[in-house]
Amino acid sequence: LKVYLDITLEEHRNKAAEIVGQGGEARLMVDKEELRVALADVVQAEAAQDVAETATRAKSDFLSKMSHEIRTPINGIVGSLDLLDPAELTALQAEDVNRAILSSNRLLGIINQILDFAKIEAAEIEYLSQPFDLGQTVEDVISVLAPQAQEKGLALRSEIGDGLALARLGDGQKIHQVLLNLVENGIKFTSQGSVELRVEQAPTGGAVRFQVQDTGVGIDKGQLEAVFESFVQLGQSNTSGTGLGLSICQEFVQGMGG
Repeated sequence: LKVYLDITLEEHRNKAAEIVGQGGEARLMVDKEELRVALADVVQAEAAQDVAETATRAKSDFLSKMSHEIRTPINGIVGSLDLLDPAELTALQAEDVNRAILSSNRLLGIINQILDFAKIEAAEIEYLSQPFDLGQTVEDVISVLAPQAQEKGLALRSEIGDGLALARLGDGQKIHQVLLNLVENGIKFTSQGSVELRVEQAPTGGAVRFQVQDTGVGIDKGQLEAVFESFVQLGQSNTSGTGLGLSICQEFVQGMGG
């Protein structure tokens, strides 16, 4: 859209015909047809944005509802498997039950990721500020992932720095989820050796530093930024997941001020 500036100036003279001042007016002018086209483009762009936002909300609602529908029976399966008494099972049966529990928990993890992604897209993520035990959080992460590490013959360890205050205030559930995802990634991409979760006091302030170290294949430096993009999968196909885990982790960490 072209905008034209029309300026009209006139001189003010006294009786002796001497210039004593100037005055005038300025007007902004546009071509009516160009203005009509520009306004039509704006209306069309706003309509397209409304359609896109509606589609995004519909997708998020669908993912959320479907994930809830799937998660309910999966929770029932996991609960039933946990009720089985290992003492009454043969070694082969116990192995099958353990494998079923691992598979169900992995599926449940995928469903939870989809739910979180839907909440992030819909801007419905809330961050809590309440007391939690950081030591218990670390212990729970190691306990949950120990069977996966054992299945691959990996050593899974945790180390908490001396003097670190374990009584914390924040969103313990989201911190647990971030650590769970990072450690699970370490296990996923490590074929032999170990995975270790280290927790220590940050050099400045009251922040806590978390570090996951493994003996896996690592990531090419050129791909480091890409791992935090949604639905991006790097590495071998047999180790790929939804491509949402690290993206969700980044969202949670930034949302908690990290």
